[in-house]
Amino acid sequence: MSHSSDPCITFANGKKPRIFVGLQEIAGYYGNLHRSFLQLGYSSTFCQLLPWANDTSHCWMARLFQATENARTLRDTLPSKSFLRRWYKWQTALFTNAYTLGKVLTFAWAALTCDVFIFACGRTFFNYKEIPWLKRLGKTIVVTFNGSDHRPTFLNGYVTHLLNDNPIQVAKKSKEIKADVANAERWADYRVGLPTSAQFHEKPFADFLVMGLPFVLADYGFKASKPSNTPVIKPKSLTIVHAPSNPIVKGTDVIRDVIQRLQAEWLNEGRALHYVEVINQPHAKVIEALSKCDVVIDELYSDTLMAGLATEAAALGKPSVVCGYAKAFLTQHTPAEALAPVSHSTPEDFEANLRHLLDDDAYRHQLGIAAQQFVEAYWAPTAVAKRYLKLMTGQ
Repeated sequence: MSHSSDPCITFANGKKPRIFVGLQEIAGYYGNLHRSFLQLGYSSTFCQLLPWANDTSHCWMARLFQATENARTLRDTLPSKSFLRRWYKWQTALFTNAYTLGKVLTFAWAALTCDVFIFACGRTFFNYKEIPWLKRLGKTIVVTFNGSDHRPTFLNGYVTHLLNDNPIQVAKKSKEIKADVANAERWADYRVGLPTSAQFHEKPFADFLVMGLPFVLADYGFKASKPSNTPVIKPKSLTIVHAPSNPIVKGTDVIRDVIQRLQAEWLNEGRALHYVEVINQPHAKVIEALSKCDVVIDELYSDTLMAGLATEAAALGKPSVVCGYAKAFLTQHTPAEALAPVSHSTPEDFEANLRHLLDDDAYRHQLGIAAQQFVEAYWAPTAVAKRYLKLMTGQ
């Protein structure tokens, strides 16, 4: 689709920004943002220094980082005086030096050729040490936070679980995140963050939900089909998908218990309620499961309405159940047009929420349509890119 007729978004002096996007990827967000800048006719470079766990198409810097980590892991498993340990020690040093050199050269090239830097997940090339130099060169700095990267660790069940609930480690990690936020507030011209995760922020920032989540279904080999015009009334079977990144913190045990009760009830009625869990699978496998289901259960403890999984489901026209305590806050602080349509409730009302979605065929059907329309319009990748263009140019 061509966007050549769209008005050009420029700096006040009429210059089109040349954009650098990096240095991490998460669920395709920043790659899609970069490609949307290109599609709109802007110069854009995307550099991924760190690998994303569910992606196999890393750039060479991310692959080099992964090779370094693999060599270091193998080195540490071998006897201290073995030849192979010395070999992997040498390999680790070689890869580390090559990675550092590549990072320095990439930074130097970007500083010479780009006007705007969008730093993902609060991470820069050299932990903000390079930002004063970029500012002296007149560069515009945008720092984005996606959730866990700026949420206080003591409020983050996923990270505290990874840290084995160790209070010293939790406090240490919280201080690191606070320092990242403070650096972003000191040096960045603009910041993007999720309001419900922004307890460490002291300065204004752009609402992540207003900016949007640019998901492209075609990246995974799937094409969205439009839901039928009329719902199927009292279907003989429905399929529910739950794809937790971490079953403990997503409330998966509670979800399983509720599903078992509902399955027994449906069986007594002569109907089938199928439940599919997708855990530790490639991202494409998750999308495939979503494409075949009728309802998606995201999680019980979300601080947003439509995170990654629910967005992917929405692109396929599937309604999602999302639970948490954020909706009342977001309704007060986020514009209504930026609030994604999901079946939301508190964790305590999860079962009633799910029953409503399963029993009300018209509601389930309309919610899937509304969710798909939302991600195709408001969160369309080029629409998200235009909001970033307006932000970085001060509009």
